[in-house]
Amino acid sequence: MSEYSVTIKFETERLQNYTDEHLAQLWHLCQANPAPTGDKTAGLMTAHVGAEILRRWLTAQAPSLHCHREADFYWKTLVEHGKWESTEDGGKRWTPSALPRPEEAHGRITVLSKPIAN
Repeated sequence: MSEYSVTIKFETERLQNYTDEHLAQLWHLCQANPAPTGDKTAGLMTAHVGAEILRRWLTAQAPSLHCHREADFYWKTLVEHGKWESTEDGGKRWTPSALPRPEEAHGRITVLSKPIAN
């Protein structure tokens, strides 16, 4: 049986010029590198290739819109403290949950003039 060794050379400064297919192969080669886990050079090489893959993917990926909105906090608070019920005319009405007794509140609700804790 014959034994072979293959050496692959690439320049991290030129990663932007490589095709997607070439970059994917480099990723697999970086992962198959026989260097021990924790090897600084192997880690840096993999980080450069991974960063280029992410850069390309993010460039081609449309951004997420409306993942977080200002009103989300208020909607969440309404849902936590009540429920939406259907009305006879087909609409919705929010009905608050019963307030817990003071001994069950565990510091979440205080006297009227003081704020309600989150």
